Amino acid sequence: MHQPSSPAIDERDEAMQDVQPSESTTDTTTEAKRDEESPLDADGSPLDDIGPDLKSDDGDGNADDTNSHVADPEVISMDLTPIENNMPRDYIDIAVAFPCPRVSYFAVQRLETERETFRAFYQALQRWPFLAGTIKVVKGEHGDKLTLVHSRGLTRDIVSRLYKLQPPSGDNCEEAIFSPHDAPLSCYRSDCFFDHGQDVDADGFPPVTLQINFKDGMLVLGFSLSRVLFDGLAISNFLRQYLRNTARYRTTHPVTSRDMPDTIDPGPDNGYNLPFWEWDQNCTSELPTPRKTLLVHTFYLKAEDVNRLRESIREHDADSQSSCLPSIQDCVFALFWLTIVRARCEAGMLIPGDAASAHVMKPGFSKKPHPWEYIGNSTVDAVATCHVTDLAGPFATWNDHEAVVTDHRRLAYAAQLINTAQQKIDNRYMKKLHGLKQAISPAEDKLASDRALRCHTTSVCFEDWTGYASYCEGELPFITDSQPSIFACPDQLKEGTVILLPREDKTSGPEDWPICVCLTRDAMDVLEGVLRAEDWLFDDDEDDEPLQKPKIKVKPQRVLKPKVKPGEGKFKLEY
Repeated sequence: MHQPSSPAIDERDEAMQDVQPSESTTDTTTEAKRDEESPLDADGSPLDDIGPDLKSDDGDGNADDTNSHVADPEVISMDLTPIENNMPRDYIDIAVAFPCPRVSYFAVQRLETERETFRAFYQALQRWPFLAGTIKVVKGEHGDKLTLVHSRGLTRDIVSRLYKLQPPSGDNCEEAIFSPHDAPLSCYRSDCFFDHGQDVDADGFPPVTLQINFKDGMLVLGFSLSRVLFDGLAISNFLRQYLRNTARYRTTHPVTSRDMPDTIDPGPDNGYNLPFWEWDQNCTSELPTPRKTLLVHTFYLKAEDVNRLRESIREHDADSQSSCLPSIQDCVFALFWLTIVRARCEAGMLIPGDAASAHVMKPGFSKKPHPWEYIGNSTVDAVATCHVTDLAGPFATWNDHEAVVTDHRRLAYAAQLINTAQQKIDNRYMKKLHGLKQAISPAEDKLASDRALRCHTTSVCFEDWTGYASYCEGELPFITDSQPSIFACPDQLKEGTVILLPREDKTSGPEDWPICVCLTRDAMDVLEGVLRAEDWLFDDDEDDEPLQKPKIKVKPQRVLKPKVKPGEGKFKLEY
C-alpha cells in the first residue's frame, strides 16, 4: 500500500509526467527548435503512473487532459508513401544486448527490469504515437493498399500488447558476460523476438514490438521493426530515443504527423529503367538457396586495418586524380564485395562474362531540417555494377592461390563505384522513384526486384548499421556495462547480405569492426581463407582467445535446437 505523499513529492511527480499527444496541428518542425531534453528525477515515477492519466508538463496549468479519459479514443488514419506501401510486410529483428548477471533475488530483478524497459518503450511511443497503432491492409480494385491507424490517446494497455518479457528457462544464477560480442550468435536468434509469422498475413500488424530476454549473462532487448515504416534513419532515431529514455531523458514534443513526398511522373518515354528493377520477363528470378545450406558469420576486423584500407584507397584516388572520396564504410564494402565475388568465382558460381552488382540499401530521406524526428521508410538500392574480372582479377588467376586478391587498385575501383552509386540518390531521384512506385503494384515491384537482385551469384547486398545507437548508452537496472551491443537476427538474413554492425564511436576509435555476413558454406570458406591469407583477418595472440567466432547455420523456423559436433567449437550449431 502506498504511504501518503508529501506535497513536495506530489509536485515533483506532477512535473515529471510525460506530455500526451494533443489535438494541436502545430508543425512539429517548428516545435523541434524548442525540443530540449531534460533529465527526469533520479527516483523516477512508479510504473502505475505510465498509463492513460499522463499530464502535460509544458507549464500550462489548464492543459487539456481529456484524451486520457475518453472511453473510445479518436481513431486517426495516416497515409503511407508509395515506397512504404510497396515494402515487404515483414520485420527487421534487431537485438540490443547488455552484459547482465542473473541474481539470486531474480523476482526483484525481473520486476525492476520490466518496469524500466517498459517505461522507456512507452516514452519512445509517446514520441511517435502512431507507432503504437496498426498497419491495415485495405483491399482495392488495383491491389492492396496500406494505411496506418492509431488512437489519439496512448494508454498502457495499448503499449502492453506490443511488449513482453520472456522469463529465463532456468532458475540458476549467472555471471554477467564480459561483452555480448563474446556470446554465440544463437543468443540472438528468432526466439528473442515476437513471432509475427501470422500477423503479417492478417489484415493488420503493429509497426514495432519489443521482447525482453535474459540469456547467458545478458539482457537482450529484441526489437521487431516493420519494414513498412522503418529504414536505417528511422531505426537509428527510434533506438536512440529508447536508450535516452532509459536514462530518464524525455522529449516533450511528440511527432504527430509525417510529410508525404513529392512525386514526378516519369512519363512513358522514361520507362522504369532503374538498376534495381529488371522488367524483362524472359529473365527469371533465382531460386532461393535452401536455408540449411547457408551460414552466418560475424567477422571482426581490427580498426587499424580498416584505417589502413581507407588510407590506401584514398592514396590511390589522389594519385589517379579522382574526384571521388569514398567513406570508410564504402571502403569496407569494397573489401567484402571484391572478396565475395572472388570466393564465388573460385566456388564455380560465376564465369568471366558475368556482371557483378553491389546493392547498398540506404535511406533516401532528405536529412534537413530535422532528421531526428523522422520515422518512415525511404529505402532505395544504390546499385554499383562492373565486370566480374574487374573485381576478381583475370580468369587465369582464379585458381592461383599465390595471386593477390585484395589489390589496392581493384579495391579503390570498387569503392569508387559504390560511392558514385550512392551520390546519384538525390531529391530528384527520390521524386522519380516515388512516382514510379505509385504507378506499380507491390507484386509487380517485388517481381522486378527479385529478377534484378541475384544474391546467389552476381549480387551482394550491403547495409550500414554503424550509426544505430552510436554514442548512446543504456541505463537499465543490473546491467554491468551501459554500452549497447547491436546484432542482426541470424535466422532472418538472406544470402549475399553484408551488414556493418554498430560500433561505440561509429567510425572512430580503436574498437574492432564487426561485419555480419550470410553466404553458402563454400563461399564462406573461400572468403575467410582470402581474408586470413592477406592479413585482413587473424586471431588475437596476446590473450590466446579467438577473436573470430565460429559460424552459425541459419534456421528456417523459430525453434532453437543446438547440437554440438566434436571439433567444431562449442558455438557452432547444426540441426
